[in-house]
Amino acid sequence: MTKTEEYYFCNNCKKNFDSKDKICSICGEKSKELYIKVIEDIKVKESTIGKLKNLLSNFKNHIKYEFFQGWKKSKDKEKHPEGINLLRQIDRGKDEYIERCVDISSGKEFVNKNKKLSEHHNTKKK
Repeated sequence: MTKTEEYYFCNNCKKNFDSKDKICSICGEKSKELYIKVIEDIKVKESTIGKLKNLLSNFKNHIKYEFFQGWKKSKDKEKHPEGINLLRQIDRGKDEYIERCVDISSGKEFVNKNKKLSEHHNTKKK
């Protein structure tokens, strides 16, 4: 949302000047300066993603650790219109899966998973 404010100042004495006045009430100068102040609200959303690879292992199992942390757009716009704050860590070496989701609007945590990766429902079957 953008807000604007206008300020008028006398060219001679630099005192605050009413926009309706023709001359400065202090020094009598006819010219005035206009300053416009623009205020803009900006929301910054950030996220970080990363992978740790073991290049010496075979191609299928070379990613040992993955993470995602930060803002993410929600699939459910009605429940989470501002999006969610997501933390996801996958550690294949320790067989860990951690996921926490927090609604940005309310600040309430609605997902908190900390379990073995081998028990996670998205893991591919061997």
